[in-house]
Order: sequence, then C-alpha cells, then structure tokens
Amino acid sequence: MSNIGETENFGVEFTLNTHNIDKTNFKWASSFVISTNKNKIVDLYGDGMDDIGNRWFIGEPVGVVYDYEMVGIWQEDEIERGEHLNWDPEAKAGDVKLRDVNGDGKITPENDKTIQGQTTPKFTAGLTNTFTYKGFTLSVFITTVQGLKRNNSLLAARSDEMGRRNFTTEVGYWTPENRSNEYSSLSKSANRNEYKYPSDASFTRIKDVTFSYTFPQRLSDAMHLGAVTLYATGRNILTFTKWKGWDPEADMAQRGFSNYEKNYPMTKSVVFGMNITF
Repeated sequence: MSNIGETENFGVEFTLNTHNIDKTNFKWASSFVISTNKNKIVDLYGDGMDDIGNRWFIGEPVGVVYDYEMVGIWQEDEIERGEHLNWDPEAKAGDVKLRDVNGDGKITPENDKTIQGQTTPKFTAGLTNTFTYKGFTLSVFITTVQGLKRNNSLLAARSDEMGRRNFTTEVGYWTPENRSNEYSSLSKSANRNEYKYPSDASFTRIKDVTFSYTFPQRLSDAMHLGAVTLYATGRNILTFTKWKGWDPEADMAQRGFSNYEKNYPMTKSVVFGMNITF
C-alpha cells in the first residue's frame, strides 16, 4: 500500500443571521447558512491514468456516478423496423435503450459508459425562521441538498431489500399498453446491461417545525414554578424531490450479494411536550 493519491478541495460556507422585525410584542428572526465544496482528483498513481475499476477519474470528484446513458425504451414499432439490429441486436420491446457513445454498433462498458454526475452535493443550505408573539413562538427549519446523483437500485433491480416487487404502480413500467419511454418492462432481460438508473437525488425538506407557548410569569408564580412551556414539534414534515424511492437522504449502501436497495426512510414524527422549570 502506498499513499500516493492527491486531491484538491475548495469550499465556502456563508452564514447570515438577521433580525427582520423587533417589536415589543412581535419578533421575527432568520438564520441562513449555505455551503459548497468542490473536490477533484489531481493524481492517483503518478502515471496520469484513471482508475476505472474504482470509478476514480483525474480532474473529477472523488465520488462520481459512472454508467451508461439511457436514451429511452425500445418500442415495438422500432423493433419491427429493425432499428435495434445495428445498435443492440438482442433488444426486445420494453428493454432499456442505451446510447452507443463511440458509434461502433455495440453497447460495451469500456466504450459506452460515461460520468453521469457526482455523488456529493454541489451545495447544501438551511433556513430557520423564528416568529415570536407575546408567549407564542413558531420556529421553522428548511434544508436543501442540491446537485447530486445516485444509482437508484430500486428502479434497476425492480425490488426492495426483501426481493419483493412492490413498486410497479408508482413507477409505471413499460407494457404493450403502457408504452413508457422512461421505465423498462419487468422482464428479467429488460436491463441485461445492468444500467443502474442514475437519478437526481436533490431534495428540499421541511425538517423541523416547533410551536410553543410559555406561560406568563404570573401564572408560573401562582403555581410556584420558575417557568412552564408547552410545545409541539414536527420533524421531516414534507419533502420536495424528483427522486423515486423511499428517501433521497437515506444511505444508498447495497448488499454484497444483490442489488437491492437498503435505504430506510427518515421517520416523520410529531412530539408534544412540556418544559417545567422549578
């Protein structure tokens, strides 16, 4: 083993805290943070060569999605006209149609796979707004993660981590009646080149909403308490994303013996509570 690789990183983080309204009975404060980091591989083994097996490419980020480029789904009329013969002669209607990047008439990993995107976000940001009116306080935290792609193994394997095909209604796979040009049929050979469906995993999420009420001090004194606050907190309330699957934020680790997805979704919860100071 030799520690001979070299990477380069450049990042910026910016934070802005503001007091938008500051009146006697009403206050509104905001906190905004955004960060970005750009990393690239400068050298690997000293020979200026990429390491395709590990998906490490000089001049590219450490984590990239390296795969074929899907250009549609083979349709019945295309197969009847023989359009697949000089492109993908084994193709059947409903199969994934991949781009022949080098134009040699064959779909091969060494010639037709390209970098589709990076697995780390180009930027992340968060915004917290806190509103206070007399004893009432409302705090809303929104987070966003943008500019990353991940292999969507749920689409590629057509199964969940237990091997069950329970995602078909949501996706709308190709059938002779439903001529999807985005999702292949459920035939075992429809994705024989093992296209991993690299997908945009960007998302924006209402992460935390807390509403609280602090009793007036005179009521706390009457109860011989220092302070009393009632609150309700909702977490992971709503997510906006193009990702098809359980959760774009969850870990996409794969099992060694299969291609099933292993990404349990973030829990949506509502918590009610009371803080008492004696």
